[in-house]
Amino acid sequence: MPSLTHVADFIRGVCVRAASEETPSLDGPWFSRRGQGFIALDGEEAKAYAEVAAQLARDYGANGDISRKTLATFVQDALFQTMDLGAATQDMAACEQRLKTALQELHRKLIEPSASYTCFIPVESLSPDGLPMTLGGVQLLVMAEPRMRRLVLPRDASLTVEEKRQRRQVLAIVSDEGIARRPVARVEVAARDSESAESLAWLEVRATIDILNFFADLIPNHPAWLYLAGEAGRQATTGVLVCDDGTLTIPNSLKGPLDGFSIQRLRAIPQLRRALARIHASMRQSPQSEVSKLLLTSLRWAGRASVEPVSERAFLQYVIALEALCAPTNSQHIKNVLQIRVSHLLGRKASDRGSLHDEVGRLYKLRSDVIHDGSFNLGPEDLGSVRLITKRSLLRALLHRGARKLTSRQELARWFDTR
Repeated sequence: MPSLTHVADFIRGVCVRAASEETPSLDGPWFSRRGQGFIALDGEEAKAYAEVAAQLARDYGANGDISRKTLATFVQDALFQTMDLGAATQDMAACEQRLKTALQELHRKLIEPSASYTCFIPVESLSPDGLPMTLGGVQLLVMAEPRMRRLVLPRDASLTVEEKRQRRQVLAIVSDEGIARRPVARVEVAARDSESAESLAWLEVRATIDILNFFADLIPNHPAWLYLAGEAGRQATTGVLVCDDGTLTIPNSLKGPLDGFSIQRLRAIPQLRRALARIHASMRQSPQSEVSKLLLTSLRWAGRASVEPVSERAFLQYVIALEALCAPTNSQHIKNVLQIRVSHLLGRKASDRGSLHDEVGRLYKLRSDVIHDGSFNLGPEDLGSVRLITKRSLLRALLHRGARKLTSRQELARWFDTR
């Protein structure tokens, strides 16, 4: 069990300083509690406070199920519980006794188990077609008004008249401006505060969106992909172009996804439907095998590359995806490993394998040029080539019957080498 000595030392230091000063310093942050007053920290104490909060995060928040903000609040609570703010000076013996009680309370809070949160996160550019659907632990659905009402104002909740009034106001806000009638991702997470619950939910939804975006450009006539609020979305843009001959051009265009991402159209393609089922099985596997983790990691990088507007970043993300899939046990000679494994995975004839071997080598050299020399000499054909090779490799690995039985990195490497 991690020690709370660093918390005790910090609080003692604040008490000692408060006992020796008539007025508090305002060099650092200050905290207030209704009916209890406020505590101000000086510069050194502010530094110590930040270190204490960071240490608690390392000791008790490594799983991400409790936020740094909540841990900092716990420290503030212990500080208020220890100090006698109504006294002219601090009685250090009395402070020490209160500190003991405060640390016991802090320890109780730190070891409290996580609670289950059901989170609904809006997903942008998602079409209602084909919903609801479940991928791994995330369900995509349309947030209907009745469901929204049950969540915000449940019938069996023991609420006061004032609480019901406040909930009705919240319901009006989320109905008019929030997630009602919109496609959302529903995910359950275990957390110890709402802030960390939201962060964990966003991470899981982000992973699901990355994987679905892998299919975005594999669906014919489907200019759509998914994103979360705050990310680049659909936007109209107008420019001005003036030629030396006096010709004026005003280009108007729409950037970003031009339509809603359709789960229904994705499932209508047999090969993609089977790949999606394999992904769902991998995401639901408990515990996940090394091969499942590698496949999902590779899919996420390829999904991000599929919607990345900057060519150089997209190119590198595709290469990362290919390395994660085809070089699971290699840290050296990766170029040669990729050349051999990709050519044998995708090439049916000797001539095909030779062409693939050369092309992967050329693409990997471009990757090195971008990383080591900062090169911008990438053409659309280069991005198209690495995209095609990466996606074909992933689909082959997802759909191959023999690959489904693989569990370890070593088994996956042998599967590549014995093809």
